[in-house]
Amino acid sequence: MNQAAGEPFLIEEIEFDDGDESFIYSFRCRDSRITLKRVPSPGVPHEPEVDVFPNASITAVNTAVLVLYKAAITDNGISMQDFLPATLRKLLTHYSSPERLEVNMREGTDAFAGRKLNNTPVEDIIKFLEPYTPWTVVTSLVMRLIS
Repeated sequence: MNQAAGEPFLIEEIEFDDGDESFIYSFRCRDSRITLKRVPSPGVPHEPEVDVFPNASITAVNTAVLVLYKAAITDNGISMQDFLPATLRKLLTHYSSPERLEVNMREGTDAFAGRKLNNTPVEDIIKFLEPYTPWTVVTSLVMRLIS
């Protein structure tokens, strides 16, 4: 983790391919704020950096979650051992229930970067995200307490 002006600051750049298009996104974590920005490249229009935690639009959060999912399943040698779980746990607090998560992932895969993501079944996304969801953590703790 880098230090800027004495404050924790982390930048994680994530790259993956989907069909014939390459995507590079940069996550920036400062204090308790997380932002996301698509890294400009030839043929890619400039996109603004957007907040994805704590105050964010659900569209931005959907994009961030899908970027992390695609990067994790692509396995481009990106080391996200600590970054991925911590970031997903924060982002997934934006969804009030498993049903809302599923609806938003369906909408997100249909509109990712202005197009539909290839070979990205929502059921696989949900299965991948399940360990990081707030309701899984609560259910797990309750089960431990009553057993």
